[in-house]
Amino acid sequence: MDDTYKIECYVETISSDGNVTVRGVDGYRLEKKEGEKEKAYNVFWKVEDAKNDEDGEVPVKVFSAEKSLSLEENSKELQFLLTAKANHLKASLDVALGNADEKDKVLIQKVSLI
Repeated sequence: MDDTYKIECYVETISSDGNVTVRGVDGYRLEKKEGEKEKAYNVFWKVEDAKNDEDGEVPVKVFSAEKSLSLEENSKELQFLLTAKANHLKASLDVALGNADEKDKVLIQKVSLI
């Protein structure tokens, strides 16, 4: 089963090696305690569970902001990310977690501007 998650976010950085850093919009990031420097966690929700949700409880996964997302070579998705970053637009990302051998790998599958 493919672990696909979604987040609504702003694109912070896009590097030449294909790594992307995002910041979740309100409701999609956790606040750190007062006095700590920055908000370091983004909240992703499971796509399949959100579609079938009847009781209001959607399982989420929290990723550290330091963890980069990787973009496979897909020029359409890259153009959406560049547009979102340049114009400070919200984006909706569908991401897939790597398999057990690639625990640190999070791949961007789809980008939509919202």
